[in-house]
Amino acid sequence: MKKTFLFFTALFLSADIASADTPWWEQYTICRINPATCYANMGIGYDDTIWDITSNCWGKKYICVDALTATYKSEHGNPTQPVTMAKTEIKSSDNIDSNFDTMIFNEQQDCFGVRKTQNGGTKASVNGQFVKVWCDDVPLNQLDIPNEPLENGYLVATDSNKQPTCENLAKYGYVGEVSKENCYGRYYDESEYHIQCDGNTPILVILNGADGAPGDDGITTMSDAEDLFAEMLANARAQRQNSGSH
Repeated sequence: MKKTFLFFTALFLSADIASADTPWWEQYTICRINPATCYANMGIGYDDTIWDITSNCWGKKYICVDALTATYKSEHGNPTQPVTMAKTEIKSSDNIDSNFDTMIFNEQQDCFGVRKTQNGGTKASVNGQFVKVWCDDVPLNQLDIPNEPLENGYLVATDSNKQPTCENLAKYGYVGEVSKENCYGRYYDESEYHIQCDGNTPILVILNGADGAPGDDGITTMSDAEDLFAEMLANARAQRQNSGSH
């Protein structure tokens, strides 16, 4: 009796499938991966040999160690290599540091998880705040300020409040302004310029006879200095033209 019931059930299912537009042997929707719960397209950065019991499908994502929370690390033996995680694990704030984006692939470490940035990478997230990324040549180590290397330069990652001060930077001829498109720290030749600090605001004084004191020419910011340079260049060009016409 049981065999007869199973036989008729199989016939019913086969008839239902066969009634579709596509022949039953070509249909695969029953086994199609659900991208909402599974990783549909896996390649580098994934391990497709691991069964994800929470999503009932194969595949987990490699997450970089830097993107893990201190709690996760301590509870899992302080891993030094990327760890595999399912989507539900990655969504947990107990596992992933909120300063990191696990949707971005870290090419240096072959795993997912890079520090969140803004303004073209000139600032990066530390403790929920975006702080300056310093250029490679800014002497943070000489300033005894702990830092973390990034693609664009260095980040004072251990404490978002312990940023280099104007006096720190001026000591080595730097100011805390954007030097390139993606980092902070502009250098001025100390034989040509002197950097004074009004609190944490740099004041650029031009040496060699050009008086750049704020009281005289109003040079109080880097923008003021650049305007002065442009004016001096225009004046020099005009003088050359005048001398050539006589």
